[in-house]
Amino acid sequence: PRVKMLKPGTPEHPVVRKKHKAFELSWENADNNRMFVVYKLGKKANLNIENPEHIYAVTNEKSLIVESNKNTRLRKYRYAVTAISPSHHESDPVEFKK
Repeated sequence: PRVKMLKPGTPEHPVVRKKHKAFELSWENADNNRMFVVYKLGKKANLNIENPEHIYAVTNEKSLIVESNKNTRLRKYRYAVTAISPSHHESDPVEFKK
């Protein structure tokens, strides 16, 4: 049988919440979302979802707790999230705003 291509909806309402020595990245689900990819990149780097070196995490949750340290600081890095559909297609990225 043929697999139907499902285009995932872009995650909605990305939010950063600061916590003690950590921060939480959260978002809302859209249509046809099964998993999510969180990207971490330098402030001036271009986001290219075709380049896997910027992948920080893959999850089926709608939030991610990140321990704040010199390798994750919001002052130094920015984060984005995409959705993966059941047919393994990736949505457009959405950046988190501080």
